[in-house]
Formats: sequence, C-alpha cells, structure tokens
Amino acid sequence: MYPRTARLQCAIAGYKRLDVRNIGKLPQHYQVHVSESRVPAGPTIDKTVKRSKIPPHRKFNLINLAGRLWHALSYHCMINIPTELLRTLVAVVDNKSFTKAAHALGITQPAVSAQIKRLQTLLDADVFDKNEAGVVLTEVGDAVVTYARRMLSLNDQILQVAAPPPVARRLRIGVTSDYFTPYLGFAFVNFLTAWPHRKFHVTVGTCSQLLHDLRAGELDLVGALTTDKPARDARHHWTEEMVWVRGPTASDAVDDPVSLVSRGEHWMNHCLAINALEKAGRSYEIVLTAPTIVPLLSAVRNGLGIMPFVRRRIDAVDLAICSDRSLPKLPDLVASIYVSEVGETDVLNALADEIALVKGRSAVDPLFSRQTRFRELVESDE
Repeated sequence: MYPRTARLQCAIAGYKRLDVRNIGKLPQHYQVHVSESRVPAGPTIDKTVKRSKIPPHRKFNLINLAGRLWHALSYHCMINIPTELLRTLVAVVDNKSFTKAAHALGITQPAVSAQIKRLQTLLDADVFDKNEAGVVLTEVGDAVVTYARRMLSLNDQILQVAAPPPVARRLRIGVTSDYFTPYLGFAFVNFLTAWPHRKFHVTVGTCSQLLHDLRAGELDLVGALTTDKPARDARHHWTEEMVWVRGPTASDAVDDPVSLVSRGEHWMNHCLAINALEKAGRSYEIVLTAPTIVPLLSAVRNGLGIMPFVRRRIDAVDLAICSDRSLPKLPDLVASIYVSEVGETDVLNALADEIALVKGRSAVDPLFSRQTRFRELVESDE
C-alpha cells in the first residue's frame, strides 16, 4: 500500500531529485542509510547515519538531509485519492458503461479507462470484475463506490458552503408507482412543521431511471417498489405482501380465463400477475387497460376482474382478498426510500423518515387508513 520509491526534493550537494533506493550514490561524506519495516501495516523508518570522513562544517548539512528524508518519506506514505477518480468510478457504475460515462463527464473513453486504472493502482485492488462481461463490481469495488458517493457528497457540500441558502427550495421526488402517493400528502404536511418554506415536485418513472437521476443530482428523493433487494444506500426499506383482490360482492371462485384489469404491460403489478399465472398454467385475459389506478379500483369493486394489490392497503379501498386456492401466490415486493447525498442531506433525511413514519401509522392505526382523505389520496394517481 505504501510506495517503495519516493522522489524527494533535496537542496543538498546539488541533488535536486533523489531516489530513495539510490541513497548510496551520494558522495562519501553524505552517506545516509534509510530502511523500511512493518510494511504495509505502517512504515517505521529507521534512520541510520553512517559518518565517514565528514568535515565538521558538513555535519549540519547531513542532519538536514536526514530530516528531509524522514519527512518526505512520511508524507509520501499517506495516499490521497483525487475526487475526479471517484467521480469517474461512480459515473461508470451509474451509466454501466465506460463510453457513456465518458460522454456524461465530457471526457474521452481512454481518459476514463486511465482514471479507473490509476484508482485501482492507488487502491492496490480491482474495482471491476475482469471475469464478468460488462460493468460488474468486485466486493471491494462495491464498498469503494458506497464510500465514494459519501466523499463526493461532502465535496459538493463544501462547495455549497459559500452559496446563499435557497429561500424556498423545491424538493424533487420520484416514485415508481401509485404505491407511495397515499403517504406523500400526510408526510409533506408533517414535514413542513419542522422544515417550512419548502415546495414539492413529484414525478413517476421506472426504478432504474429514478435511481440514475438521483445519482446524477436531478432528484432529491426516490421511493421505489420493486421485486429486487434494496441497494446498500437505501435509508428505509420494508417488505410488502402482495395478494389477489376482488370486489367485496364478487364471487370468490375465479374461473379460466382469469379476468385481469391492468395499467398496461409496463405496470409492475401487470408483470407480477402475468408471470404468476403463466407459471401456474392458468389462462387469462385483460378485460380493462387504463392509465391510472382509479378506473381499475372501480372495475374491481364492481366485479369486472381482479388484480394484484398490496395487502396492507385493502381496507382503505374497500376490496376483498381472493381466497381461491387455484390462484398462484404472488411474490412479495420491496419498498425502499433513497435520499440524494448531494445538497441538504439533513432535510432530505427528515422527509424520508416522515414518509416511512406515515407508512407505519397506516399499518397500525385503523382510523388513519379509513379516513376519507386517505382514501382520496389512494385513488388520486398521477
């Protein structure tokens, strides 16, 4: 981990640049021996000055040279990682491509490769798995990326210290579906009591796109509901049980073909339903496709069809669980909240905590989940 060779600046006997391994090439009356031990746990420099035919007026120069060597070696043993190398690494990971990272950073692809190589040299470890196709992090690389995001966040915060604080900053929030929308209204109101003068802008997108925008600084907070495990930097995450739901007066038996209502093939609940039915060998048909959740809820209530739904939210929308054992079990989903590490992290963490708190209240407080206002929020999809 520590460099064996250090270039030292010495103004002694005309030696402007001195290689530590070539100390012995000094004139006889300047012979200095430097050895290292306990590397890499921590270098202990043993200075042994061999005095041979040293004129008295040269002794001061010899001591000066030894001191310079000691401080220079100690300085060079401390490795500092330039932030541009970390920013390049994060760009490659987020874009999953060296070429796309180069385009995003405004540099050439060879420059990106050179910076990654330099970073690996400083770390003395590979950050990408050479045996895998594409951009795949090693275990060390995964940890480095996590710490790199924190360091870059601190770097950006330092640069913002001199900038005037915004009077009423708009917080940009991205969610993957209508799952989070019932919680946002309550969370915003509670959040503003502690953090006034804030505005909110909510957008909807896919999990990968929203997380990319979060890493790029285009979003401040992301709420994602996916089948994947949460990333390491998720501030909050929990599991949601998914069930088949029908109207409260509809028949519990579900015959083939299974009648489904959906928001389209890109809707995650649509994919869950189709995959589960096909694996179970059940036939199905899409009887209604609508752009928002509101007409789907109405259709299910009136017995037009069924659809996957979050179990904890059934009471809030007057639906019933299908108990037909012929229907396949649906996989659980993972809800996660991610916060940008750039900007007012304390403010964003407080908002993320408030959303998670509201979600928790809706799960344990029946009165909360049955309020008219909450029901309207459930049905108010983007």
